[in-house]
Amino acid sequence: MPVKYILDTREKGLQALFTKNGMSYETRQLDLGDILILYSKGEIIQNVEQDSNESKLLKEEIKIQEHPIYTFTIERKSYKDLKASLSDTRYREQKSRYIQLPKGTVYYIFENNDPQFRELGKKQFVGSYIHTMLRDRLGVLLTSSMEETYEYIIKMGETLEKFGWEDTNQTSSQEQAVDSTQIKKKRAKGSEVYRQQLCCIPGISAGKADLIIKEYKDMTSLMEVVKNNTFKIKGIGKVLLENIKESLFFDI
Repeated sequence: MPVKYILDTREKGLQALFTKNGMSYETRQLDLGDILILYSKGEIIQNVEQDSNESKLLKEEIKIQEHPIYTFTIERKSYKDLKASLSDTRYREQKSRYIQLPKGTVYYIFENNDPQFRELGKKQFVGSYIHTMLRDRLGVLLTSSMEETYEYIIKMGETLEKFGWEDTNQTSSQEQAVDSTQIKKKRAKGSEVYRQQLCCIPGISAGKADLIIKEYKDMTSLMEVVKNNTFKIKGIGKVLLENIKESLFFDI
């Protein structure tokens, strides 16, 4: 059951560790993620490309129809990187794209290179950690160094090789290849994810979530009006608005 590792071209430290330990890998300029682990029951023969449409989702060219390839995406962040990300709007947009990928295939690795929390406050870290897991439903792994991050990545690959992957999403890389029909499906799925995210905010019921979605079509639009204090929807008062602000901006 082959596994293939693909590292972003900027991940020089991890590349050095893979080389030092004699592990095979490829490098790509990845639009999404820092490390990809590709898994298939059969031989992996594929190309990784970047989609040119506005969604910029990763697409793969599959040449083995009987053995789909599954992609596990890992985003590596040191505490220093995480601190910079929390004030960057790209971090929010990146998360919204990760949420659209199949459940169980996206992981953040928070690399603790600041054990005394000098760079990143403990409250900020805990907020980001908990929100990423519970609000965003994304996996989070904690490591103490780049060397330990490397060990986790290799262990993930070894576990896939030993136990395989149960496709509970019914979505393989073969089905993720982006064409016009599938883009519409992903957008529909994204709308439902957006609704579920809103319902995680204290006081926001399904009905109130629908009111918000009707006025602000996606999370980016909502965050913009909340940030600019131009949010206005009948039935959502100051208390709920404060809940929305805290949920959206506490860790970003």
